[in-house]
Amino acid sequence: LSLRGLALNKAIHGSSPLYAADAATAVEEEEEISSILRPSYPIEPVPLRIGHGFDIHRMVPFEEAGQPVVIGGVVIDHEDQKWLDVEGKYTGTPNTIHKTQLGVLAHSDGDVIYHSLVDAIFGALTLPDIGQVFQDTDPRWKGCDSSKFMEHAYKVMTYYGYKIGNVDVTLILERPKVAGFKPRMKEN
Repeated sequence: LSLRGLALNKAIHGSSPLYAADAATAVEEEEEISSILRPSYPIEPVPLRIGHGFDIHRMVPFEEAGQPVVIGGVVIDHEDQKWLDVEGKYTGTPNTIHKTQLGVLAHSDGDVIYHSLVDAIFGALTLPDIGQVFQDTDPRWKGCDSSKFMEHAYKVMTYYGYKIGNVDVTLILERPKVAGFKPRMKEN
């Protein structure tokens, strides 16, 4: 999956990163933005920023992944897929075809679209990438719904006074087929 052309526009409410409806909300937002997302260098208030995100996760038989395929916040229900069991791990015989549900091998839910969007937002703001902010060694993120990462990235983006102007997503995936799921992905 690659994400091209994420455009962040300077929000209408001005250049102050601490814009909030009231002082209490500003303090809450300030406390919620971790220190890793408040670098020592200034994030200059330019009118337009472009971010690029990329993410890849290996699909494996569900019994190994332990979780389904989730893309764009949608669980991708699919027919059993043919999996070449090279090592004989699933069938007991090397180089045999194993029909199985696929899952995503990842620490969180492995949603490549949400991960790419989060990376693009952080990148546009010159902040550390998703792997530094939501480390795969942190048990809090084990099996985490990636929409939580997206919500946090959105909060950080608005904290710095930006909003999303445009998103173009390219999903590279042979199977399972996802065309029927695109409308639900777009809603998210």
